[in-house]
Amino acid sequence: MLDEKQASDEIESDVAELLRSLRRVDAPGDMLFRIRARIADRAPRGGLGWRAVLAYAMPLALLAAGVIAYLALLGGSPETVVDESAAVNAPILINAEPPSTAPDVAIETVATNRREVSATNSSAAQPSRTGSQALDVRDNRTTSTDEAAREGRRIMPRGMETRQRDGHKPRDFQEPVFLSPSDVLDQIGLKVVSVDGGLRVESVRDRSLAGRSGVRQGDVIEAIDDRKIDKNSMLSVPFNGRILKVVRDGTPVVVELKP
Repeated sequence: MLDEKQASDEIESDVAELLRSLRRVDAPGDMLFRIRARIADRAPRGGLGWRAVLAYAMPLALLAAGVIAYLALLGGSPETVVDESAAVNAPILINAEPPSTAPDVAIETVATNRREVSATNSSAAQPSRTGSQALDVRDNRTTSTDEAAREGRRIMPRGMETRQRDGHKPRDFQEPVFLSPSDVLDQIGLKVVSVDGGLRVESVRDRSLAGRSGVRQGDVIEAIDDRKIDKNSMLSVPFNGRILKVVRDGTPVVVELKP
């Protein structure tokens, strides 16, 4: 502690001697004035200079002069306005044309009409068709009334239709899908392999449909719903079988699938 205090005293004495060695200089009398002038010179000045005013005023003056000249050109003199309104309100004359008369239609006899119809319907008068040309549905000269009266176009009460539309299927109809027995039986929890006489169960998944129904490992599935099954059989998807006929330890067993 004494050493630290002694070192501090020595530093203070050195500083005091340094301060005493400095020369005293009196400040000038206008020092305060100079400081204020320097601050005022650096402070931002309010308002715009004459150059800024000129830069904004000249374009505005030119724009105003252009607008006034444009309005003066559009205004025109009173005489011109009266002449234009008179020209607009003047009636428009349209040259009337005499009504056109239809050419006289020659009256033909019934025999002449029949001959023309026969010549038109003949095979010689019909143009040759190629595979790319569309068939005209009116080639047989039938009217719309005749076409509507055909059997296929008759509107009958519900339940009394003469025939159903070809290819009509319900909206939710789906084509059946067929898969191999191993893929279908895998959906109910069975892994099978092909053997002589059927399909042998290699494993049964826990909590599956087959496991709950009592199918065991080692069973040989011979038939599903009285239908013989082997590796070449095909089953529909989704699987809707109900009864499995299996051979367990040489004994036939019927297993009912319980959902």
